[in-house]
Amino acid sequence: MRWERKSCICNSMEKLLKEQKQLAGESYQFVCNPYGMDTIPFMLTNSHLCNFRVYGIDENECFSTLIFRIEDMDSDRCCAILTLLKAYDMDGCITDCIQDVYSIKKSDQRITVDLSCFCIITPLPPKFVNRPLPIIEPKY
Repeated sequence: MRWERKSCICNSMEKLLKEQKQLAGESYQFVCNPYGMDTIPFMLTNSHLCNFRVYGIDENECFSTLIFRIEDMDSDRCCAILTLLKAYDMDGCITDCIQDVYSIKKSDQRITVDLSCFCIITPLPPKFVNRPLPIIEPKY
């Protein structure tokens, strides 16, 4: 029998999934999250220090993303089901430039990934998820 040590990225993703469930109030019977937060968005980076980018189509709109939400995980295989998250800038345009992200929304697109291919998880603040865009008054 061959012994394999579970990668630290798998352990980190298990913790992230657990915290995300707590944030959503799934682990409580009588307490709910009054803020409606149910997502801890994150980015994944491989050993070459390249951010993992995925392309998707949602509502007849093509987009690329570096930001994901974990849905479920198979700890034995170190695989996870991720939802692709769409990032928007302050003007409401889809962006894939992390510095321009103002709001993040879930898409209908999901992928399964082998987490052992990654070495860094970069979590983002949950406050970005479903953050309303600012109302910009027109200048006359």
